[in-house]
Amino acid sequence: MTTRAQSEWLRAVSQKTVADLRQVGVAEVADRLERCAAERRNRTPDRRNWVRRSAACPWCGRTLVRRWQTGLHDWVGSGADVSYVCVALPGSGHLRDVVRCFRRALRDARDRAGRKRRVWRHMSAAGIVLPGASGRVALLAIRHAGLTRPQVAEFFARWPGSVVSAEEPHAPPLRWSQADRVALAALRRGCECLRVVLQPQGLGQQQRQTQATGTGCVEPLPVTFGWF
Repeated sequence: MTTRAQSEWLRAVSQKTVADLRQVGVAEVADRLERCAAERRNRTPDRRNWVRRSAACPWCGRTLVRRWQTGLHDWVGSGADVSYVCVALPGSGHLRDVVRCFRRALRDARDRAGRKRRVWRHMSAAGIVLPGASGRVALLAIRHAGLTRPQVAEFFARWPGSVVSAEEPHAPPLRWSQADRVALAALRRGCECLRVVLQPQGLGQQQRQTQATGTGCVEPLPVTFGWF
C-alpha cells in the first residue's frame, strides 16, 4: 500500500469511527477523534499538534502500541530465560471482557503451576492484545528463570495455536474490527485495556519488605509514560 493510499484508508477509518461513536451516543469522544484527525491532516513542523492518544485512533493507536512494545523489549532483555509467545484468544465478545478473561486465566494457570513447583512462581509476563488475521492475539514477553523454553511451550499449549519462540514476533497490522475500534474509543483508557501484565508471585511482599528495611531492589514491570 502506497503512502497516499494508506493515508486515505486511515482517514476513512477515522471518519467511520467518528460516525459510529456519534450513533451510540459518545459525542465527546467522537469530537476528540475528529479533532485529532483534523490536526493530523493540517499538521505543520512549526507548531505542536494536538493529538488524542487513543488506541482507537488510526494514527495514535500505532504510536501507543509501538511505544509499549519498545518498553517490553527493553524490560525483558535477552537470554535463555526469555521467550516470546503469541496466543490466539478465543471468543468474539466485547474486547475488554476477552482481555480480562485472558489475564485471569493466565494468572490462575501460573499460580496452579506454582503450587506444584515453586520455580513457576517467579515467571512473569507482559504484553499487549492486538488484532490478528483470524481474531485477537496476545503478544507476550516472558521471563522464566529456572524454566526451559520447552516447558514454557508446554504451559501455553492450553491455548491452542500458541507459538513460543526466542525471537520477538512481528506485530500484525493494527486493523481492528469496527466494533472493537468503537469499543476502545468509548472506554477512554488508551491502550491500558489491551495490556497484559503478570507479576511474579510474592512481589507485593518483596516490595513491602524493601520499604520497611530500606534495602534491596525490586525491578518494576514495564510502563509507558504519558497521558492516555
